[in-house]
Amino acid sequence: MKVKCHKCGSIMDITSLERPLQVKCQVCSTVGVLKAKPPEQKQYVPPVSSTPYSPYASHPSHAPYPAQHPPYSPYPQPPAWYPEKKKTNTTLAAGVLLIIAGILAIGNSIFIILIAEEIALFSLYNMHEFLIICNTVIILLAIITSVGGIMAIKRKSWAVALVGSILGLFIIGPLAISSLLSLIALILIAVSKEEFRQPVR
Repeated sequence: MKVKCHKCGSIMDITSLERPLQVKCQVCSTVGVLKAKPPEQKQYVPPVSSTPYSPYASHPSHAPYPAQHPPYSPYPQPPAWYPEKKKTNTTLAAGVLLIIAGILAIGNSIFIILIAEEIALFSLYNMHEFLIICNTVIILLAIITSVGGIMAIKRKSWAVALVGSILGLFIIGPLAISSLLSLIALILIAVSKEEFRQPVR
C-alpha cells in the first residue's frame, strides 16, 4: 500500500495491515498515524420496474380493467384538436335582408292604415276594418322578421332566424319587395346553419 506524506509529499510503501499504524517519513522524519479506512457506503439505486406506468397502480380497485393487463395506453393521450370552421358573411347578409324587409313592410302597412279610409271610399265593400286588421297582422309578422334578422347577424339562434325568414314571405311590402328579400334570406340561412352557435346542453 502506498501512502503520501502530508508535509513533503514523498511516497512510502506500507506493508503492515495493522490499524491504526504510526508511520514515519523517511525524508522529513514527520510522524503520522494511518487510520483505518472507513467502509464504503453503497449508493441506493431504486429498482427499475418492467411494468408500464398506470394511473390506477396505487389504487387498483379504481381501475376499470385488471391492473396486470391494462387495455389502455400507459400514458394519457392529448385531446383531439379540430380547427374552427371559417365563418362567412352569409348570415350577416341574411340578417340585413330580413331587417330591410321588415322595415319596408312596417312602413308600407302604416301608410295603408293611414289611408285606409280613403281607399274604402273607392271600393264597393267596406274595406276599412279589413285593411286595418290585415296590416296590423303584417306589422306583427314584420317585427318577428326583423328579430330573426338580428338573430342571424349575431349568429345566436338558427331556429328564430329561420322562422323570421319564413314569416317574412307573407309580409309582402311595397311591390312585394319584402317577400322577395325574405326568400333570399331564407335560402342563405338554410345553407349557413353550421355558422350559428349551438345551445349548450
